[in-house]
Amino acid sequence: MFYLCLTKATGLRGKTNKEMKTTKWTEPELMVDDHHGVYMMQLWALTNKANNKTVWKQIEKTLDSESIESLLNGPDDENHFEACQDVENMTFKTETGQKFSIAYAEGGLWAIPFCFRGKKADDFFGC
Repeated sequence: MFYLCLTKATGLRGKTNKEMKTTKWTEPELMVDDHHGVYMMQLWALTNKANNKTVWKQIEKTLDSESIESLLNGPDDENHFEACQDVENMTFKTETGQKFSIAYAEGGLWAIPFCFRGKKADDFFGC
């Protein structure tokens, strides 16, 4: 689902692997909208565990097993919000190798490409 969201939003759907590797994703992508409230990161994690092996492998490499369990258990777990903070501090890579991070911003939980900088980023985050 996560990878499909990225390909849909960036116009990569239907492209060959070579075209995908040369097409740069430049805008934030909404992963989970804010109507899910405190469950946004849990939903994002569960979706990636089930559907996006590239991102999930990065989570497994970076977080310890207790943090992963807390992330998947949701906000009722006493360590959930610390695990969420750990995820926000991570750098991820798409299947095409482009780096991105996860951030809470107005509207929900967003995937932010590293190339998204400057005035556009300031406006997006309300700086």
